[in-house]
Amino acid sequence: MAQQQKDVGNSMQAANKIIDEIILSDLVNSIPPSKRETHANRQNRAKRQDSRRFVSIFNREEVVKVSRERSSDEHSAELSKLSKEQDMKPLVEARERHLKRLSYLKQKFPNFKSVIELYEMSLAMALHTAKKSIQMRPLLLIGPPGVGKTRFLLELSKALGCDFYKIDMSSVTAGFVLSGNTSQWGGSKPGFVSQSLRNSKVANPIFFVDEIDKTRAYGSSNPLNAFYTLFEKHAANAFLDEYLNVHFDCSYINWLASANYIENIEAAILSRMQVIHIDMPSDKEAQVIAQSIYDELLEHKEWLPLFESKLSKAVLTKMAGISPRQMSQVIEVACQRRFTRSKWKPGRNKLRLQANDIVIPCVSNKTRIGFVHE
Repeated sequence: MAQQQKDVGNSMQAANKIIDEIILSDLVNSIPPSKRETHANRQNRAKRQDSRRFVSIFNREEVVKVSRERSSDEHSAELSKLSKEQDMKPLVEARERHLKRLSYLKQKFPNFKSVIELYEMSLAMALHTAKKSIQMRPLLLIGPPGVGKTRFLLELSKALGCDFYKIDMSSVTAGFVLSGNTSQWGGSKPGFVSQSLRNSKVANPIFFVDEIDKTRAYGSSNPLNAFYTLFEKHAANAFLDEYLNVHFDCSYINWLASANYIENIEAAILSRMQVIHIDMPSDKEAQVIAQSIYDELLEHKEWLPLFESKLSKAVLTKMAGISPRQMSQVIEVACQRRFTRSKWKPGRNKLRLQANDIVIPCVSNKTRIGFVHE
């Protein structure tokens, strides 16, 4: 009798499995092919996400322990918020597509070729290792103002799929801006580093420290002190946010800094970074950059229906010799000037910038701002 019941049970399980497969098959066949393909793509994407390498950026047990200590309502609320956040974040890993995007960036930003080549070499090697995460040692970009460092790094972060966070050190006067201030002080809050890492979708975002050479210390609080830890991988895995009193693993962050004058940077900071000099673009490079900036402007401003897509040789030649930052301003004003002069109306041919639309700003010996007209 027992054997008969067991056989019946097995038969029912087998029958239920067949019924489930039939129902699932009918359900799949009822989905239009286009949507069925979308569903398959969604499943494949989920599998790829599951295969990514995840790392912990903070210790949840430490958060619980700190929460039990006496603290202000604001501090308790911030810890409660942290305890509900994901402590595990994925690492962006090197892929062949990243190398293709970097190759495109090299054409778009020719004066940043040395930086791009460093990333190309690092990613090419990472593709053949078990740990494929995108991670570079801290880089310091030395170059004149307006050379296009921020614009380049934004594009670099997009090409690599990394989140991007920027802090301007010329306006930072105390270390707590980076590492947080003790919760005993009213109005305190978490520091830039931990807050940005928490907001990031990945554990290895790009952090841009702009104008590190303009950092000024007031009193005993030197804003650069945090970087002695953050720029050392073995120490950055336990970076303390002094407001939260919680350690964060910042060892996967990709750090890049910019400066105009290397002599203004402390030797202890320089020793932790790889220095790359970025020159003003040559005349030939400037023409490539000007066309790239023009393309971005037309797309961003939705001016594509109004203007021709290519700048003339005369316009490109006139743009040579000015910084990428100035180019952006000059081209935008030139487009507005050409549109006003032409009295363009819908249905007419697209506008073409002329050399006399370009007005180059200059600075005289008395530092008065002027303009060079055609």
